[in-house]
Amino acid sequence: MAALTLITGKPGLVVCNGGHAVPGTTVLAQLADLISDHFSEQELRDLCLELGVNYEHLSGDNTRAKSRELVQWAQRHGTLPALLEQVKTHRPHLAEQIGHLAVNLPQPPTPPRLHHIPYHRNPLFTGREEWLAALHAQLGQRGTVAVTQAVAGLGGMGKTQLALEYCYRHVAEYDLIYWLRADEAATLAGEMAELAYRLGAAPRHVTDQTALRAAALDWLHGTARRWLLVFDNVDLLEPADLQPYLPRLGNGGSLITSRNPRWEGLARTVRLKELPPEEAVAFLRQAKPDAPEAEAAHLAHLLGYLPLALEHARAFVAATGCTLAEYAHYLETARRELWAGVDAPVAYDRRTITTTWEVAFARARQVQGAAALLNLCCFLDPEAIPLALLRRAAETPGFLEKPGPLALEAALRELGRYSLVQREGEGVRLHRLVQMVARDQMPPETAQNTVAAAVELLAAAWPYDQQDMNTWPASADLLPHLLAAAAAGERAESIPHRTGYLWNQAGFYLHHRAVYTQAGDCYRRALAIDEKALGPDHPTVATRLNNLGMLLKDEGDLAGARPYLERALAIDEKALGPDHPEVAIRLNNLGMLLQAEGDLTGARPYLERALAIDEKALGPDHPEVAIRLNNLGMLLQAEGDLTGARPYLERALAIWEKALGSDHPQVAIGSSNLGTLMQDEGDLAGARPYLERALAIDERAYGPDHPEVATDLNNLGILMQDEGDLAGARVHLERALAICEARLGPEHPHTRTTRHNLANL
Repeated sequence: MAALTLITGKPGLVVCNGGHAVPGTTVLAQLADLISDHFSEQELRDLCLELGVNYEHLSGDNTRAKSRELVQWAQRHGTLPALLEQVKTHRPHLAEQIGHLAVNLPQPPTPPRLHHIPYHRNPLFTGREEWLAALHAQLGQRGTVAVTQAVAGLGGMGKTQLALEYCYRHVAEYDLIYWLRADEAATLAGEMAELAYRLGAAPRHVTDQTALRAAALDWLHGTARRWLLVFDNVDLLEPADLQPYLPRLGNGGSLITSRNPRWEGLARTVRLKELPPEEAVAFLRQAKPDAPEAEAAHLAHLLGYLPLALEHARAFVAATGCTLAEYAHYLETARRELWAGVDAPVAYDRRTITTTWEVAFARARQVQGAAALLNLCCFLDPEAIPLALLRRAAETPGFLEKPGPLALEAALRELGRYSLVQREGEGVRLHRLVQMVARDQMPPETAQNTVAAAVELLAAAWPYDQQDMNTWPASADLLPHLLAAAAAGERAESIPHRTGYLWNQAGFYLHHRAVYTQAGDCYRRALAIDEKALGPDHPTVATRLNNLGMLLKDEGDLAGARPYLERALAIDEKALGPDHPEVAIRLNNLGMLLQAEGDLTGARPYLERALAIDEKALGPDHPEVAIRLNNLGMLLQAEGDLTGARPYLERALAIWEKALGSDHPQVAIGSSNLGTLMQDEGDLAGARPYLERALAIDERAYGPDHPEVATDLNNLGILMQDEGDLAGARVHLERALAICEARLGPEHPHTRTTRHNLANL
C-alpha cells in the first residue's frame, strides 16, 4: 500500500501518490482566496446579502478574513454549492477553477444531536393530551419559515411542564432542542451566546453578545437540520424585547412560555387553562389511590384545578399521610400555615403558591389603578365579573386616581399582562387562588376599605325588580358577585352598613326563583346584621322579618312563619303609622298566612284593610292594589262567594295587563286565578284558555322546572280531569309532581296536594 505524506506547508492538505489533492481544508482556503482576489468589499457585501449572511457579523477586518469566514459559514450550513454558484454567476471567467473546486468540496460533517433540556421529565405529568397534540400540529410543521408558538397563562398553570413534556415526547424528531431561560434580558442574552458556542457558530473568544446572537440565528436560518428553541418564562420581557432572539427562517420552531398572552404579530398564542376536573382528580388520587372520588373532586375544586396547587396538595398528602378531606379542611381553616409548611416542588422550579405571583403583584402595584382593581375583584366572585360593573366602579370617585374608562383599560391591560385576570367577552375572570393569596397579602386597612367599596358598588348596581322582567337577566349575572361581596362584608372586622341590604336582596331574588334553602340563609343573615346594627324595632328589621316569614310560608312552615309576620306588622305600625303602604304589605301577608291556615274569617279584615290603605295611598290602578284585589278575590272564592270574587279577580288582571304587559308572571297569576274561578263556576271551556295562558307565560318567564309552572300544570291537569281527558290530565299532574318533589321536597304542602290530585286521578 502506498504511503501517505502530510505536507505541513498547507495545514490539513492530504496528498496521495500522484500528488492529487483530496477534499480537505485547503479547498476551502483556495475558495476563500479566490473570492478575496476577485471581489471588492462592496461586491463581497452583495454576495453575503444574496446568501442571507450579515456581512458585519463575519469576523475579520479585511476582505480576505471576511471571505474565509464566509466560506466557513457556508461549509457549516451546507450551502457551499450555493456559494460556488453565486461566485460563478458574478465571475463567469472563473468557471473552470470553480468547477475544479466543486469536485473536491469537503462534505459537511454530520454533527451529533445537541439537546439541552435542563429539567428532568416529570413522572407525575397528567393529562394535557389535547394541548400536546395542538403543539405538535403547530411545531411539527416543516418548511423554510420558522414557526413560533406561545403558551400563555397564569403562573402555576403548568406552562413549563407542558413545554417540558412536549420536548421529551418528541426529542427523537429534532436534531437540536435548546432550552433558554428568558425571565430577564441579561439571562436570555447569556443563554443565546452559549447556544452560539455549542453550535460552533462562533469561537469562545468572541464575547460580543449581539454578534453571538446573530451567529446563532444565522446557523438556525441556514441549517437543514430540525431544531426547537424553548424560551421559558418570558414574563418580564415585552414581545418587542424577545423579537430579536426569535429565528425567522429555518427548519424549526420556537416555543414560548409566558404569563403574557399578547404575542400578536410574533407568535400564535394559546392560553393554557386549568386542568379538567377529571384530570385534576386523577392527579390527586396518585397520592391516595383509595381516596373517595368525591373527596378528590371537592379538593380539586377548592384548588381551582391549578396544577401547582394540586402538586402542593399531592406532595403534602404523600408526605404526611393525611387524607384529601383533611387537606381540604386545612386549606379552608389554616391556609397560610398550610402553604408555608409545604415544600416547594422541584418540578415547578421550587415555587410555592404564595411566591409564584409575587412579581406579578408587585408589578401591578406600580400601575395606576391596577392594584385597586385587583383588590376589588378579590371580594367578588372570580368568574365572569361583568365589565359593566367594573366600569361603574371606575367612574366612582376615589376608586381610581383618574376615574374613567381609559384608566380602567390601563389597569386591566396590566393585570392581563401577567394573566392575573383574563378578559372574556364582556366579563373578566381571575383564579380563585389568586384571590386567596391577594386577600391574604392585603394590608388590613386596605382590605376593610375595599370590602366597603365592593358592598356599596353592588348595592348601587343591583338591578332586580320583581315587577320588571327586563332586570332579571342582569340580576342573574350579578348574583354571584352580590353574594361574594355580602359574605366579605359580613366577615369584615367592621361590617359595612349596606351588607344586610345585600343579603336581603340576594334572598329576595332566590326566593322568587324558588331556591328556598339558600334564600332562607340570606334572609337570616340579613336579619342578624340589621338587628345588631339598627336595633330590634327598626322598619328595616321589619322588612327582613316579613321576608323570612313569607319564605317560611312558601316552604309550608305556617306555624314558623306567623311570629315573624306578626312582629313585622307591629314594628311598622308603631314606626310608620297605621296607614302606611308598608303596613299594607304586612297586613296582606299576615292575612294570606291566616287563609293558608284555614282561618278565612280571621284573614278577611287584614286583606280588606290592606286594600283600603293601598287604594288611598297609591291610587286605584297601581300594581300593588292589584295584588290586594287578587288576594281578596281568592279569599272570597275560598269562602264560596264566587259571584263576589269575580270582580276582584277581573279588576286585578286588568290592572296587571295594563301596567306590566301581557307576558308578565303577575298576569299569569291573575289569569290562572280567574280560570280556576270559572272552573269552580262550571265554565270549563271558558276556564281553559286562562289556565293555558298562565302556563305559557310562566314557562317563558321561569323556565320549565319552577314551582309556579308546577302550580299551572296542576291546575290545568285538574281542569282536564273535569273535562274527562284523563290521559292529558295524567301527563300534566305527573310533570307537576316531578317539579314539586325536585324543587320543594316530598313533604311540602304543594307536593302533597299534587300527589293527592294524581292519586285521585
